[in-house]
Amino acid sequence: MKSRGQVLVEFLIAAPVLAMLILWAFPYLHNELQLKFSGQQLAQLSLAQAHWRQSNNLEMLDLDFLQTEMSLPLADDKQRLFNRSADYSFARALAPVGLLLQNQSGLAMRSDNLWQVALSTEDTVWMSYYRLADDWSPSHPEQLNSRPQALLGSSLLNNSLMHNVQRVFGVLPVARELRPNQLIFGYVDNHAVPEQALCTTQECSE
Repeated sequence: MKSRGQVLVEFLIAAPVLAMLILWAFPYLHNELQLKFSGQQLAQLSLAQAHWRQSNNLEMLDLDFLQTEMSLPLADDKQRLFNRSADYSFARALAPVGLLLQNQSGLAMRSDNLWQVALSTEDTVWMSYYRLADDWSPSHPEQLNSRPQALLGSSLLNNSLMHNVQRVFGVLPVARELRPNQLIFGYVDNHAVPEQALCTTQECSE
């Protein structure tokens, strides 16, 4: 009975102390969680547009601008750092193949498409995110044809010597389809759309 009373007294003393500690620490914890949330959102926004902006020779959006426009405040000592690298296993394994393609067909397949954005103070990294950008997709209309063609082995046959051979055999009535204007090696048509995907109704044109 005496031990139960002692436990009850200790609980009555500890409970208010614990409640006071929670009430004292709650504003600090809430502020830290809010800053963490803001940092995560700003880092993701920065990372999502980093590759596109650099590909189009645009400056990165200013961190202060993002904080103001998105209502995501950060502490004044936070800095944002970008890093672009090829330091991942797939890029290292593909490097010899990319070099071969560039030498043989002029197709540049950059492997430094791993983006990192870090929010940090002067001496420590607060948070860091990574994103693998699709750097091999066409960035200009003319690349819609040239990049797939460079990956086709048959495009190596699209030269003047092979055209002359095609003309010789194309003279034969049974080999008209071998003529250079009929059989085009490495031909790519980026306007080829399945017929069922075409829309000819009035609603589509509006």
